[in-house]
Amino acid sequence: MQMNHVKIKEYENDWANTIEKNRIHISHTKSGKNGYYCLGCDEEMIAVKPTKNIQPYFRHDATNVNRDKAKCVLASRTYREKIARDYFFRTKQIKIPALYKFPPNGREGPPNLLREKHLHHALKIVEELTFYEDEGGLIHYGSNPE
Repeated sequence: MQMNHVKIKEYENDWANTIEKNRIHISHTKSGKNGYYCLGCDEEMIAVKPTKNIQPYFRHDATNVNRDKAKCVLASRTYREKIARDYFFRTKQIKIPALYKFPPNGREGPPNLLREKHLHHALKIVEELTFYEDEGGLIHYGSNPE
């Protein structure tokens, strides 16, 4: 049953287009069908703003859902990533969380704090790098071969 909840959340979005093709966040909308459209497939969406402690979201109108269109699933996430990237390139700063080194798999011990959290300012931005930790506990950057 928990898996259904996770699957449903994949189709929930917090961004949509207005009829004028402007982006709108769910926090600036009224509940219901009010001229909101999917960032991925451009089909009409419904703003859902529950009264309980549930995060508001957009969902597709059940009459026009095409489950074969994978771009609908990722459209809101992609847009949030674009906002973050644009902000980073404009301000050239990013908050970096505390960095811990954990023991390799199969070894016991507490994590070691390598660096406290901090705000990093860059002089320029050239490219994006992905960092990852291998099974031996070594940190690498670039494409993860696995």
